[in-house]
Amino acid sequence: MTGNLPAHDTAQAAAALTAAGWKKSGGTWTKEGKPLAVGLNYATNQGPQVGSAVELAVQQWTSFGVKATAKPTGSGSIISTLGGGDWDIAWAPIGVTLPDQLTQFYDGPPPPKGNNFGSVVNHDYHRLIAQAAAEPGASGCPLWEAADAALVKHVDIAPIVSKANRYYGKGVTFEVDGSGIVPSTLRRSAG
Repeated sequence: MTGNLPAHDTAQAAAALTAAGWKKSGGTWTKEGKPLAVGLNYATNQGPQVGSAVELAVQQWTSFGVKATAKPTGSGSIISTLGGGDWDIAWAPIGVTLPDQLTQFYDGPPPPKGNNFGSVVNHDYHRLIAQAAAEPGASGCPLWEAADAALVKHVDIAPIVSKANRYYGKGVTFEVDGSGIVPSTLRRSAG
């Protein structure tokens, strides 16, 4: 993610909104008499830290002049919300073990014909995943990483960590990936 996350710049955001015809009146951005409003959908089963993070995001948007609303839903409802298309921003973590498993969410058709929930159209991502898929084995890894970086750089996704996971072992060693302990790496340690 280093070097690909957009800078936090409220002055630049205000300039972009103004250029797009928005005006700040009474502390709120409006256009044609309607306030700039966003809803942030999130699943409530992700723990209290997610609710707190959503609350902070809503506070930040509100202080900037956006009418922001937290929209808590049940774990099953977040999927139907994304598939239904009636959402602005969603805290919806996607866990995969291989980068090609993400392509269905960021490339291809949006629901109901596909899983591209955000209707992402990112030509850099599309080009890079096509190149990466053509590379055998680990030789495609740099291309997959560049593809993921393109999603962040274009703000199609925002990487967020909601909690640290801790793993303990006594008398064993193991490796951990994004899904947890990799079973094939479990080894008894000496002693």
